[in-house]
Amino acid sequence: MPEGRGKMNHGNMSYDDKPCFYKIIFDDQAEKARIPYGFMKHIPNEELGTATLESSSGRRWSVELRRKKDGLFITDGWQEFIRDNSLVNYELVLFTYDGKKHFSVQIFDPSGLEKASAPLIASMYQEAASSSKIKRKRGRPRKSTVSPFNLRRPKPRDGASGTPMNP
Repeated sequence: MPEGRGKMNHGNMSYDDKPCFYKIIFDDQAEKARIPYGFMKHIPNEELGTATLESSSGRRWSVELRRKKDGLFITDGWQEFIRDNSLVNYELVLFTYDGKKHFSVQIFDPSGLEKASAPLIASMYQEAASSSKIKRKRGRPRKSTVSPFNLRRPKPRDGASGTPMNP
């Protein structure tokens, strides 16, 4: 949805005629995200500074809104938002401005489907990690790979007695 106003449902909340914009994630946005020039009219100077991004799950991130000569940016805290939501290239983040330094966000994968929110992703990761932990018995040596350097050659044996021969 391009910048503008729209009617949408976000989680349990409904947003009527709230300004919104989207960003497609690229590697060069790891440090900061530029807010579209036309959207700047919705954020007065007195609302610059610390703002909140809130996902549909209710998870919140504190970020900084900074106006520079080349635009308005989401800075400090943006990296954590990217990391916590495992954002990668070509994913889309939809920002709906609720006013008073608060943005509701929805995240979509490159196919257009909404991604699971950060707490759900974290709990799925923790569950997978805990179920994959297989404990090794103490004192049991680790299996090593076979290489020509750790092979021992058997000593030649005397055919009749089966005892090792001394060379």
